[in-house]
Amino acid sequence: MIFAFDLAGSLKWKANNGKAWKASFPGARAACAYSQGRLYHMNAHGRVACLDAKTGEELWAVDVLERFQGRNITLGLSECLLVDGQRVIVTPGGNKALMAALDKSTGRTIWTTEPIEGDQATHSSPILFRYAGRRYLANCCSGHGFGVDAETGKLQWKVPLRNQYGVNVTPPVYGSGSIFYVTAYTPAWLYRLHPQQQIIKAEPVWTCSLDTVTGGAILVDGILYASRYSRSKWWFAVDWRTGQTRHELKTLTTGAAVYADGRLYCLAEDGRAALLAASPGGLSMISQFRLVEGRLRDAWAHPVLLGGKLYLRYHDTLWCYDVGGQAPSGSR
Repeated sequence: MIFAFDLAGSLKWKANNGKAWKASFPGARAACAYSQGRLYHMNAHGRVACLDAKTGEELWAVDVLERFQGRNITLGLSECLLVDGQRVIVTPGGNKALMAALDKSTGRTIWTTEPIEGDQATHSSPILFRYAGRRYLANCCSGHGFGVDAETGKLQWKVPLRNQYGVNVTPPVYGSGSIFYVTAYTPAWLYRLHPQQQIIKAEPVWTCSLDTVTGGAILVDGILYASRYSRSKWWFAVDWRTGQTRHELKTLTTGAAVYADGRLYCLAEDGRAALLAASPGGLSMISQFRLVEGRLRDAWAHPVLLGGKLYLRYHDTLWCYDVGGQAPSGSR
């Protein structure tokens, strides 16, 4: 189900996008993307739907696994769609397309990217950036990090990115001509991009022991902020140029964060919300509270900031906190 609330928390409408996911870790996965009065969402089974943002009316829907001959994955598809102009970008990882661009008005296929043999879809979401005068999309499949030309879908580079489960979750991070790929249980790598005739080459620059999973990574002023997963499950600040660890924060476990005004607003997978001071000079805890009681390891939704309000979700509950001013006591 997709729900629309006003900013006071009142339900405006709700709509269905296909079947629920009831297998491993049942429940919702991907977030919605918004563009020009429409919402775009892919459910865990690969059903991509376009909805009217005011009413929730479904305008079109496409089964991308069926169209591009892909297979679902153990924990269900989790890709958050990316809207690029007239295109909606999806990564079905099928026999007919590694990545594809759909017309956002009709759902028809605009372009496809050639498959990578032996790979299929995974859980990460695409990013869009400009480099050397052109626009590129980057994402992950089950065994590689890759990049494509945003105008044509032509595959530009691919680099190894595989763990023993064939599951890559964290989106790539781009900055200053370099791109960072990370997955669980294996070292992360930064690659320098180089134009070579009609293709882009990705050359390794450094590696480090980060193995971020559900929380992603944030690049600010030459520092990459992320948490580890398999060992040392706490937060790190890593130098973007060298891969060296600049700071560690051991008092908060792995999780997701959003950055604003020199701070990281975090939701840890154990159910704690935290505010961290983040700068080239250090990484430190400002404050924290427990959002959800009990022993948890699946608080994986990413925080959202809008208009001085912090939105946090755990399973079927959504909280809103005032972080822009003095909130009334006990307000949510």
